[in-house]
Parts: sequence; structure tokens; C-alpha cells
Amino acid sequence: MRGDLVSRPIGQVMREAENLVKQGVREILVISQDTSAYGVDLRYKLDFVGGRAVRTRMTELVRELAQLAQSYDAWVRLHYVYPYPHVDEVIR
Repeated sequence: MRGDLVSRPIGQVMREAENLVKQGVREILVISQDTSAYGVDLRYKLDFVGGRAVRTRMTELVRELAQLAQSYDAWVRLHYVYPYPHVDEVIR
């Protein structure tokens, strides 16, 4: 890996994803050095998604992206997911 982790707040990521699917994108790719560690560097900081407070954490990101994708008949693919204990929560 190169450098320290640098996660973007979940609200920012979700706004970008929503803008993409509204423009017709049908596949959202989440690619990072270590997607499983998303939010660790921000200490799972709360941010807002659709007016709701949501933690900047991998499991919450997956949940939010899945809801968005389902609404727009899109796919979500996660790259570079390593077997941390919480990853089992997103298998469903």
C-alpha cells in the first residue's frame, strides 16, 4: 500500500454515486487501497446522507449504496475488500 488511508466522508461519496446513477450510470465501482478499512482514518465520523446521520464506515456505505443501486436498477462492485471481521456483515 502507498501512504496513509484517506477516506472521503460518506455523504460526499453518496452524493457522487447518486449524481452518477441519475445520469444513467448502471454500475458503481468502489475502488481503494483497502475498502474494508473505509472510515477508520476518520474514526467513523458521522455525516449526512439524505438528511440522515450515517457513520462513515464500510458497512454503512455498502448499505447506502445498495439502496441507491436498487432504486436505479444499478450494480455496486467493491474492489480490494480484505477479510476484516465486519466484512461478513456485507455478504448479504
